[in-house]
Amino acid sequence: MNGSYKIYVYYDNWCPKSVGFLYVISRLDVFKKIVFVSLREIKNIGLSNLDLDLAYKKVASTENYSKWNYGYASLHKIFKRIPLMWLLIPIFYLLRISGGGDFLYNELAVKRNVIPLNCDENCKKNHSIHSL
Repeated sequence: MNGSYKIYVYYDNWCPKSVGFLYVISRLDVFKKIVFVSLREIKNIGLSNLDLDLAYKKVASTENYSKWNYGYASLHKIFKRIPLMWLLIPIFYLLRISGGGDFLYNELAVKRNVIPLNCDENCKKNHSIHSL
């Protein structure tokens, strides 16, 4: 269970569910091992190997910028860095290998509500982990 390194989590800050969930995670991150980055603010940086279209649909994460995780795989990596979740890691692992975690994540992600509020791609939203 290698949760000793920082993980960089890229999220869509136009999605209130993502922002709310990651806000809770940020409060539980007592070792400060999770760094949150809004996808809408880094769009022009050009991260290697990041599937931006998939990252807008599912939370993306990386530990070393060479391998990216999306959706439930990202959540599993996040949970490994939160002491309060450590007792549940075996359940999260079983969900991961059985595909149940991906199924549940997809059910929730499909039903999420992105709020662009008539913005173009350059508009700034006040939805961020740090503004809550």
